[in-house]
Amino acid sequence: MKAKIVLLILILLWSFNISYAAKAQLGVYFDKDPIRIIYVDENSPAMRYGLKAQDIITKLNGQSMTTYELLGKTMDSIPAEKWFTIEVMRDGKPVEIKVKKEKFSSDIYNLKELVSEKGPFILINYSIVTDSYRFLVLSGTLINNTNTDWSNLYLTVDFFDSSGNKVASDDVLISAIDKSETITLGSYRHTARLLVENIKFKTVDVNFKKGEYPANYIFSLVSPISNPTTQFEDSNISISFNISKIDIGFSLQNKTNSPLKLDWNNVSYTDLSGTAIKVLHEGVRYIDQGQMLPPTTIPPNAKIKDLIQPVNRIYFDDSYSMWSHRDLLPKAPFAKSLKGRSIGIFMPVEINGKIHNYNFVFRIDNVEI
Repeated sequence: MKAKIVLLILILLWSFNISYAAKAQLGVYFDKDPIRIIYVDENSPAMRYGLKAQDIITKLNGQSMTTYELLGKTMDSIPAEKWFTIEVMRDGKPVEIKVKKEKFSSDIYNLKELVSEKGPFILINYSIVTDSYRFLVLSGTLINNTNTDWSNLYLTVDFFDSSGNKVASDDVLISAIDKSETITLGSYRHTARLLVENIKFKTVDVNFKKGEYPANYIFSLVSPISNPTTQFEDSNISISFNISKIDIGFSLQNKTNSPLKLDWNNVSYTDLSGTAIKVLHEGVRYIDQGQMLPPTTIPPNAKIKDLIQPVNRIYFDDSYSMWSHRDLLPKAPFAKSLKGRSIGIFMPVEINGKIHNYNFVFRIDNVEI
């Protein structure tokens, strides 16, 4: 039997487009497929009267809500002061919620979509406040409703006077926000400080400026031979590479009947600019990056697996008092411009006292984002 919950939800009447309507009218934010509530503002009527995050909206006034756009249009068509019924699925069970659409001031909620090339961010209840150090701060709730994780996200805040003239502008940096994550701007972790000073303003506007997100690089081997994969084989060795976002893994087999020696002090990584850079490998502490490294010996017909990291991607993070690393290659959207460029590994190996210089060059054939 369907549980019936009679609720009074105060509706916000904003001049938004259809994509905004359903969100603003209920004081919540929806995911599109299915139409699932992913956020309920802590001060909203929705929370006070019982709507919950993870509720999936299935019907409105008995009509199946098959699309996000249909929900917005249907809610827009309901006159003020009229009752309507929303059916949701909650914990696998249907729940009917009776709602009355009433006029209400839009001043309670500032809600805006910040549109990026990977989808929207949602900024809710945003305002400009002053922190304890007298900095201006962007305060509010930010939801990542795009289809990816982001880093180095910049939002632009424009300040306007009472005549509508822009009097100042500044950017807010958010170091990282994962897909579907909700963060509180103006908090200890996300200070969202602005550097503008001594301005008088009436209103503000916030927009997405830029940010970085993961890219998947597709490589092929172009030297010593051309190969659509990242594998190489000759009479002495067989080697395959796996180029990840932070290091280059490889599996190296000695095909000879003699020991093979790999001197790590002569192995180098060639970056996108053609610069050769010293590397570390698995088992070497980051703090020892300036030390001489002992060689690796591979017995006859044996195989090893190891990882390569260029030392210029390794650094000591003073904020956390620990060693860390930067990505091997740039993130999107800049990554798209690198198609056709190359990186490489120079790997001299010694067999029976003779040095064999292997210079592996990998071309970026495609960048998937």
